[in-house]
Amino acid sequence: MTEDEAKKALEAARAKSDELKKREAKLEQDIAAASTDEENAAVEEAIDQLETEKAENEAEIQKQSEQVEQFEKKLQETEEKSNAATAPAEGEERAARK
Repeated sequence: MTEDEAKKALEAARAKSDELKKREAKLEQDIAAASTDEENAAVEEAIDQLETEKAENEAEIQKQSEQVEQFEKKLQETEEKSNAATAPAEGEERAARK
């Protein structure tokens, strides 16, 4: 997976999190409106499904966040190595100024 793919997957997981929050709000209304045993059972089932999806989504967010962090750390290390390799030594820099 590339860094861009990881970032896109993270964005998608965060968008899904927003969707799940909306579904949760709707279920709260459904709980209040449920008046029969069948309605209560349907709401309970929907709550269980939502909780499972939320847990899976949170795990995905964590996974993709870690992936992006690893890419960024690797990029930073590469840039630091590159800068160290291309920077003139202190003595060379003084000689160049004279």
